[in-house]
Amino acid sequence: MRGGGYQRAGPDNDSLEGERQLFLFIARRCDQRIMIDLLVGPYRLYNHLVRSYALDSCNGKMSWEQFQAFLPDWNTVETEAKSAPEESPLPSFRKLLLDWSVKYHLDADWCRDRAIRAMRLWGYSKAAKQYLCWDSFDLWESVQERLRIIDQLSEDEQEFVRSLINDPGAFGMDNKLSGAKHRDDSIYSLIYPKIPRPKSKLLPITVFPLQTLDSYLKMAREHLEEHPSLSSLTEAKRKDYINKLLAGPGRSYYKQVEHYFGRPGWKQARQQPEHVKHLLWAAYYQVSCVEPAQIAVGPPLTDATTVARFILKVLKRLGIPNRKGRGRPPLAKNS
Repeated sequence: MRGGGYQRAGPDNDSLEGERQLFLFIARRCDQRIMIDLLVGPYRLYNHLVRSYALDSCNGKMSWEQFQAFLPDWNTVETEAKSAPEESPLPSFRKLLLDWSVKYHLDADWCRDRAIRAMRLWGYSKAAKQYLCWDSFDLWESVQERLRIIDQLSEDEQEFVRSLINDPGAFGMDNKLSGAKHRDDSIYSLIYPKIPRPKSKLLPITVFPLQTLDSYLKMAREHLEEHPSLSSLTEAKRKDYINKLLAGPGRSYYKQVEHYFGRPGWKQARQQPEHVKHLLWAAYYQVSCVEPAQIAVGPPLTDATTVARFILKVLKRLGIPNRKGRGRPPLAKNS
């Protein structure tokens, strides 16, 4: 798994999974309707299927193991839909999810797998459902974004966000259902109270590993420049104070966090600085239907042929059929 300038140590498959995760994060930002349609369409029927299974097969209460085993991926949905009785809503769920993935040009089994994981998460996480997150890591990032603008939120949402940041269980599966232990690769490893916190209350929390040191310091500077506690200082004094705070406590805090995550295997990623930009191009092209010539306009200005070449390369690596390539016919307008 990869985030920002860091990645989790492991085989190339881990790197691919991280790229797929980042692509879907970007896709959601390109078009929020991806998640809204998933919520109002497939999720409603998925929730019905879970409840029906619990009543019919689990005496109304599923164990954690039973929940984990119920329709865990697209392959299972495909297989069970073929043999489902005529009155079962499972074939309808299969069609809804397939239509959703085709509509947004995410017509790949792994995209449908991620959609199922998202729906499973929404079933037990109010926060993930409210913020329409793909996974727990996505939820963590969403909460951090809201913390940076918390003064602009309503009082109810401010209270909600603060309650989340003080509750590590809010970012992962509810292990209380089965007494399951925390997995090393779960979001719990990101939010335990023992993670270093800034010594200065003025400094924001880093969204590690999505941020490098430079990107954190940039975010922190923007945060401090707008901080009300520093508004009474003259411009020169405020600038000097911010520079000293970032050079000392800011850098020290980030290095502490970096060291903390170094133990479970996060390390500096060896990737081209253009890597994320190419994922952005691919998402704009595939999901938002922006043509390479439009993307190439910039900024910065880029040759359209170069943009198209990298888009095709990213889509091939991710395993997503080009929206203009041969494959399933487009959905009817009434779909």
